[in-house]
Amino acid sequence: MARAIAEWMLRELSSDGVRIHDHWVYPYIADHDPTTCFVLGPSGIISEEWRYGFVGTSYDSAKLTEEWASEVRALNPWLLEQLQRIMVWRHMHHTVIAEEWDSIQVGLHYAEAVYAPLYYGYGEPGSFADRRRRAREWDRSLLEFAPETVLVLLRATPEAIRKRMSKAARPDRMPREEDIKQVIDLFEEQYAESELNHKVAIETSGVTVEKSVAEFARKVQPFLTEEERRRMPGSGG
Repeated sequence: MARAIAEWMLRELSSDGVRIHDHWVYPYIADHDPTTCFVLGPSGIISEEWRYGFVGTSYDSAKLTEEWASEVRALNPWLLEQLQRIMVWRHMHHTVIAEEWDSIQVGLHYAEAVYAPLYYGYGEPGSFADRRRRAREWDRSLLEFAPETVLVLLRATPEAIRKRMSKAARPDRMPREEDIKQVIDLFEEQYAESELNHKVAIETSGVTVEKSVAEFARKVQPFLTEEERRRMPGSGG
């Protein structure tokens, strides 16, 4: 869905490129594969700085392997909490959220608010690391740096999620099958409690990605900025 929406942005908003951040769900927290986290227009070129600046070397020497994922799983919860908190804050910075290419953040602090108390060993209500409380703080940061941000909730039935998980089984998959309904409810709760001004919910069960993107395209129209409208084909901007 993220890549399909990025393609829609290239086509309908005349974007030069869209950067997709999808690395907030443990242990997949640092896999910046340049073939999947960038979607470019016909003449787009990813500079070396953008591709590899975070590691100082080629991606192939630093991409997430199962061995590395095992090491990430072995992190103590207090260390993982700090790592995740710093990573969320880093992506709230205006130079990342508001001044780079158009961007899509998959999960961001909402995934933390749902998964940390369930699976990561931190983030419980009332604790210093309380992720539901911090999620509202991070909402307010987004409103400060990028008030035009649109929160998109992808809805699916428990049965649809179980079917998808069965096709992509992995040892650390989340949610666990017995928690699927609870996780759905927790993401709905985050969507309802989010302080962002612009929200869109999309149904994905039993429909194609193309139909879900078409639903997104209809629902996002009221939230497009004037600058985005000027970039649309035929706008004369």
